[in-house]
Amino acid sequence: MDETRTYRVINGVSLTLKNLLSDRMEYRKNDKAVPVTIVPPDDEKSAEKGARLNLFLYRVTENPHLKNQEMPAAPGFPLLSLDLHYLLTAFGDGEDSDLEAQIILGDAMRVLHDHSLITEGLYKVQDGLPAGVQKSILDGSLKDQFESVKIYLDPMSFEDLTKIWTAITKAYRLSVAYRVSVVQMESQRSKRFPMAVGSLPSSGPRIYASSFERTRIEDLKVIRKGDPGKERTAPYAGIGDTLVICGGRFPARSRVFLGSVEAEALTGPEDRILVPIPDHDDLQPGPQTVRLVMDIMMGEPAEGHSALQSNLAVFMLVPRIDELKPNLTGPLPKRLLITGERLFDFKKDCMTIIGNTVIPSANYNPKTPKEIAFDLPSSLKSGEYIVRVRVNGVEGLSEETLTVP
Repeated sequence: MDETRTYRVINGVSLTLKNLLSDRMEYRKNDKAVPVTIVPPDDEKSAEKGARLNLFLYRVTENPHLKNQEMPAAPGFPLLSLDLHYLLTAFGDGEDSDLEAQIILGDAMRVLHDHSLITEGLYKVQDGLPAGVQKSILDGSLKDQFESVKIYLDPMSFEDLTKIWTAITKAYRLSVAYRVSVVQMESQRSKRFPMAVGSLPSSGPRIYASSFERTRIEDLKVIRKGDPGKERTAPYAGIGDTLVICGGRFPARSRVFLGSVEAEALTGPEDRILVPIPDHDDLQPGPQTVRLVMDIMMGEPAEGHSALQSNLAVFMLVPRIDELKPNLTGPLPKRLLITGERLFDFKKDCMTIIGNTVIPSANYNPKTPKEIAFDLPSSLKSGEYIVRVRVNGVEGLSEETLTVP
């Protein structure tokens, strides 16, 4: 039996969550990371005291949707598919312990929200590893799982939460529940395999089958325009940037679709597809889906047919500022001209933010996707201001600075 999908997977999920939280939480106390523990909330023997974050596995349930799932190409008894339910509790220290607990819990919830899908390609970023060494956050017992490990916020009523704390006879502490789905164990019962198919008949119709596996997108990264070679992990990109699709088993006949737009794919490493984001009218600021469509050659003569699609991934398309062109002299009102991509959409809510001053799109003149201009408010005092353009609730990534004399 494979080393993965054994009885160790429950323990592997707990260790994976601990690795993720310990590696990605930013809050520091006395220049030290906040400890992450895996103990029952009533454990008085824990070596960690004071400010900390605790994971408590309080419930394990069988996933009903995958109850009879069999492993591909390995017929036999179905896998045991489990959902794991955790209680995440923050502890503070000192006079303001409750306030500190709220900070710790918020930091942890942000991490779990940002990394709700854990794959082998999610590596540790904290110091302490030798140069060039990458260590996966995913525990070894979970590698090559057929189903990915996903983390969900699991809303619970206050009554249900208090029942847990009452059961362990402890005073209620600030907590939130999460569900991890799905974790699978392979049965050790002997398998039965059907007899091989007999020889083909001498004549009659034939059925020809092609074997293929579904391609999976595991992660999206971005290479920004003018910054070649540097892959950014946050999937926020603008027109002209290059989207990096990470995964595996990418067939040669894969077509890439950004929303409904088919985009040109460039040759990249074996586990990556590079896709420049085209200037297409259907690609506007906001969330955009990414999918791969695999063509299978069938028929005589062989022709390409769209067969399988990958899973959907999502990136955020953002406006981009290329240049600020201020006119701050003369008797006329001071004006600012901004050039770039996706700066305005008449169907969406648009604005420009200069420091803390909001300029609504009603003040733009002219206003096009590539160029906007407006009068600067007289209340804007001398100084340096960060300029941001927001379209459909999404802001660009560039941090252009306007200097007002």
